[in-house]
Amino acid sequence: MEQKQFSPLSILGLIEKAVCIAALVSLVLIAATESLARILGASIPASTDLMIHILLLLGLFSGMYTTKTKEHLSIVLVQYVKNEKVRQIIALATGFIAVFICSIIAGLQFPLSKLQ
Repeated sequence: MEQKQFSPLSILGLIEKAVCIAALVSLVLIAATESLARILGASIPASTDLMIHILLLLGLFSGMYTTKTKEHLSIVLVQYVKNEKVRQIIALATGFIAVFICSIIAGLQFPLSKLQ
């Protein structure tokens, strides 16, 4: 019988998947519990902030995983273009869009009114 040997990279990959699954399950459980608590007239303290941060964590690790497995949107879009220069431009543009969206989401975590 053949035994699998675990390399440090495969262990990190397993940790990455585990964090994604844990974040997704936590997000669903917190949302469901908050909904049930509101029906009963109560609420969970800081549940909205917690869900936002878990969603950001889930997005980060899911993006890392999909990029590693070459299933990311920009990679899929680029594979249909034959010209190498156009491929690089599309990959750069989708990267800029992703950074822009992540910056907006991160910026919403720290409104300017709280910094003053």
